[in-house]
Amino acid sequence: MKRARRFRRAQRALVLLLGVLGVSPLALAEPPAPAPPVQLKAFTVAGRDMPRLDATIEIAAPVEEVWRLVSDCDRYGEFMQVERSRVVSRKGNSMRCELEVDLPFPFSSLESTSDAVIAVNEAAGTYSRSWKLVKGDFEYNEGSWQLTRLGPNRTRVRYSILAEPDVMLPLGVLQSKQEARTRETLLALRERAQAIAARKARASPVR
Repeated sequence: MKRARRFRRAQRALVLLLGVLGVSPLALAEPPAPAPPVQLKAFTVAGRDMPRLDATIEIAAPVEEVWRLVSDCDRYGEFMQVERSRVVSRKGNSMRCELEVDLPFPFSSLESTSDAVIAVNEAAGTYSRSWKLVKGDFEYNEGSWQLTRLGPNRTRVRYSILAEPDVMLPLGVLQSKQEARTRETLLALRERAQAIAARKARASPVR
């Protein structure tokens, strides 16, 4: 009986303490919130004003389907906010692309030409596309897409970018805009790839 009374007193004391701290006792039993679909980190780069952004997302679609979207800048308009995007030339595992990125009023769009290199290891299920700026409305612009097959219908996408556009904005504001645009791009890529994969699955004959 004494042990039970001590336990009840300890419970009441804990509830009072949580109340003082502004914490609901129910919160202790609540499971942690699920992780956001896009995991994004910013890294300082020596000699650059802007950080490098690294973002990852998992997509419920075959890696080959996602790869067809991110490896071909002719298709960037399907998941990116761009005015224009096209392949200028191809040679082996390299290509040159022209891109015009849409910006909100009162800013004009940003144009760029970049050279990209493709690397594919189908046996390992890894795919990458890295690019560097040739010319355009940027002080600096380079990045990469890296895809990893997690299963027949599961792909991990890692998107890395370090871009310094010629735009008169405070660096903090510019970084915030870039982070928001990065998240939007990966979420749009996921939606587009999964929609294509679902459509093809419905069209496939049942065996």
